[in-house]
Amino acid sequence: MLTIRREQMEALEAAAVRDFERRMLAHLRQFFPKHLAVLGEPTLRAVIRFGVGRGSIHGFTTEHDLCLYVDLMLLLGSLFDEDPQLPWADAILHDAGIPDSAERAERLYDEAMAFLDDAAGEDGQYLTRALVTLHKHPLKETWAPGPGKLEDRLLAHLRALWPQKYECVGAGPLGLMVHRGVEGAARNHVAGDFGALVFVVLMFFLGSGFDRDPQYPWALAILGDASPASRAARAQRLDEASRAHLNAWMART
Repeated sequence: MLTIRREQMEALEAAAVRDFERRMLAHLRQFFPKHLAVLGEPTLRAVIRFGVGRGSIHGFTTEHDLCLYVDLMLLLGSLFDEDPQLPWADAILHDAGIPDSAERAERLYDEAMAFLDDAAGEDGQYLTRALVTLHKHPLKETWAPGPGKLEDRLLAHLRALWPQKYECVGAGPLGLMVHRGVEGAARNHVAGDFGALVFVVLMFFLGSGFDRDPQYPWALAILGDASPASRAARAQRLDEASRAHLNAWMART
């Protein structure tokens, strides 16, 4: 009787993951060429591995399901499953009435496409317009101290930047995101009202979990630098790094 030791099983599983990673890279090269050009292959490999782990938490273990899951990570942010901007994603992932993982993955993908058509535009025109606005008018130029609660001012700023997504998501979920963003900025020592703005705008455009997302190693590096000098300049460094990322993205638009 053939017996497979634990170490052999782990080696087989690792080989299967590497094979999936290779096929997934070919898929992304075909369908997400801009992501490949801007993020680079090493980062996309990290995203795929992250997606395998993240997707398995939700019961996605087949190549079909994991492929759809990684695609959605690139479109919505790698932690879209816990993003307050996307309450429908959490609802589908935890819907006991959809026990079949393939059906759940398809339902998730269909809902995401409908959301993106409304928020980004069927041809991405609303997102492109928002990115152009952000590119032409840096946050440092459009943000100034003013009256009123910080969170209300941040919400107004998001609405001005990308009104279609604001209307699509709604003030309630976005209010929760902004609240978490202000707390996240403080927790990560991204200081001041401007620091909160940078943090919240990145959540709005890149996904609420951008600060833990392998798609954005520049953000992880800045927020993970514990030196006193880094903490003092985090808002500025995060703003500058995000603009460099935006410039790279816009250069391929």
